[in-house]
Amino acid sequence: LRPELAVTDVFQLTIIAAYGVVQALGRASGAPLKIKWPNDLVVVDGNRLIKVGGILTETRIQGNVVAGAVVGVGVNWENLVPESGACLKTFSRRNLDLAMVAAAVLGGLEDSYYLWRERGIGRIVTGYERARDEAALGRLEAAVSALPPPSEPPPLALADHELALLFHAVPD
Repeated sequence: LRPELAVTDVFQLTIIAAYGVVQALGRASGAPLKIKWPNDLVVVDGNRLIKVGGILTETRIQGNVVAGAVVGVGVNWENLVPESGACLKTFSRRNLDLAMVAAAVLGGLEDSYYLWRERGIGRIVTGYERARDEAALGRLEAAVSALPPPSEPPPLALADHELALLFHAVPD
């Protein structure tokens, strides 16, 4: 990815990723997925929001421009989780394997990225706000903070039933 994005708009990358992942995983699994501001993937279970994943974005800044980005997506599919979380597979209405879940995540990221490139952030924010749980969250507010990027992408380790995807984009 070469987002061609001003540093003041860096928050858009997380919003783009969250929207795409929730849309694609919701379609693939049939689960009632929502976004909890700004980057948690949650399932609505009655009046509760249960975390089933999340998105983290780190950027490399050069001057006033995002020169590179790392977007990490973690989905609890059928692994051990803390008491406050759950596995998405429990809520899935379809029989998916881990490869299908990974394909949905990748497809969702790609779709939302190209939608953003073609139509801008307005279309993504509209979809993002629809995917948030309105009872638990207020209006969309963006806060931008720039953190120094790591010198190298973090190592990726997976257990048998865990899904983690790492996307690393740097300039030429």
